[in-house]
Parts: sequence; structure tokens; C-alpha cells
Amino acid sequence: MEYVEYDPYMELDVDRGASQKEIKKAYRKLSLIFHPDKETGDHKKFMRIAKAYAALTDEETMKNWEEYGNPDGPGVTKFGIALPKWIIEKENSIWVLAVYGLLFMVLLPVVVGAWWYRSIKFSKDQVLLDTTRLYYYFFQKIPNMMLKKVVMVLAGSFEFDKFHNQEIVERPSDNEEVPQFSSSYYDDDDIIIIPPI
Repeated sequence: MEYVEYDPYMELDVDRGASQKEIKKAYRKLSLIFHPDKETGDHKKFMRIAKAYAALTDEETMKNWEEYGNPDGPGVTKFGIALPKWIIEKENSIWVLAVYGLLFMVLLPVVVGAWWYRSIKFSKDQVLLDTTRLYYYFFQKIPNMMLKKVVMVLAGSFEFDKFHNQEIVERPSDNEEVPQFSSSYYDDDDIIIIPPI
């Protein structure tokens, strides 16, 4: 549908420079033909003719038409959204509704839930909350911790655990080499056995 600017002269079928007398004559002639009470009457056409007559004879209506292009004054502007034709066709309405439902009622909550579930495990500094609790527990329990024990607590971070970090790969040799290294580096007194969590 193409936008056509409203022209009261065209509605009354008179020239732009027509006098008030000619406008009145054209209005009477057309109103006799298109009046709704007549056999040849057309209600919509008669309303357009009456509106055009008012636009050309009434000062305020004429001013509105000159300023806004509409005898009624400023109107609501309608804008269309460029959507593909298949989206608005009636046959496809159930499919479009199904896609919107799937997108907004299933996919969006799943994505947001997965993101929330992953992000709730971390502090704002991207440190696992379990690791933060571990540090807090040990540094509160032993405020003047020796450097050896600090290294032990740091090594116990949950970021190094394969259940909390999928990138960790345990090698078969870890079960043999790590205990040997630990026993050579730490005394039995240094080992902290009490789990904080």
C-alpha cells in the first residue's frame, strides 16, 4: 500500500485556485450524488467529501491541513516493520508461535540457567568459591602460617581438582610421584588433614 498525501481539492474535484463559491458548488453537487440517504449513496465517499469541504472552508481546519497535511490536525504516524511475508501469513502462524515459544520459553531459560549455574561457582575475581572458603578457613585458623604451609594450602586449591576444573588431566604417574615429592618436601607435622568444607 502506497502512501498518498491527502488533497481536499482532489476529493471535491476542483482546481487548487478555486474560489469559495466554486468549492461550495462542487460540494453540493457531490453530496447530492453520494449522500448516504440517496440511492447512489456511498457513506465513506460522502465522509471524505464533507471532510474536504470543511478543510477548504473552515479556517481552523484549513490551517490544520496546511500545517499537518490533515484537516484533523496532527495524527498518529504509523510505521511498518519489514518482516518476511512468510512470517505474517496465517498458515505459518502456528509455526512462528512455536519457534517463539521454543526460543523464549525453552532456549533462553536454559542458556541463562547454564550461565548462572557456571557463574555462581565463582567470585567476582573468577576464583572458585570453594577455594575462597578453603583459604579463609586455613588463614583464620592459622594466622601466622609458615611459607611451607601456605604453599600446601595453595596447592589444595579446587582449581587443581579435576571435578571442579575440566581442563585438569590426571596422569597415572601422579599417584606415584606426587606422594613421593610430598613426603620429601613436607614433614608429617606439616600435613593438614582436617578438611575445611
